[in-house]
Amino acid sequence: MNRLKNQNGSSSILVVLSFLMLGIFSVLGMMSTYSDYKLALKNASWNQQYDSLQAEVYAFVANVDNVLIDYADVDLESVKGELKELDNHTIVSDISNGFILAREFEGESGKKIRLEMECYMSSTERYSIKMIKEIPVTFTYLEEPQFIDMEATNND
Repeated sequence: MNRLKNQNGSSSILVVLSFLMLGIFSVLGMMSTYSDYKLALKNASWNQQYDSLQAEVYAFVANVDNVLIDYADVDLESVKGELKELDNHTIVSDISNGFILAREFEGESGKKIRLEMECYMSSTERYSIKMIKEIPVTFTYLEEPQFIDMEATNND
């Protein structure tokens, strides 16, 4: 039953196959590392945009706080007018003991953050931040997707 009479090439084939596998796995490792690197760069860019928008939000809150301090003894309409002059994108709504400010901040990439805060005129607490929230970006297709009906086959 000894059919192989010459076994000189079998170790060479094993060495070639092992080097081939090493090459394949090293290429796969490099591809995985490169895709992780690209994803990390995207994530850093998104975080930087979010942090810059959040800094704008807190600068706006500080400006509103300064207006509320400066106009503490003035009527409500004067304070609302001053806040409108501070930023014309601000939406002001009345509530029983003050007003609500709402403002959306938008970054260069289209990322948006919404701020809502209540400002009180007759309280020791000047304002209360109700919401700082990132607004999800809606995805739109360049072309309308086409769906077709498929017939189910009966395999009985």
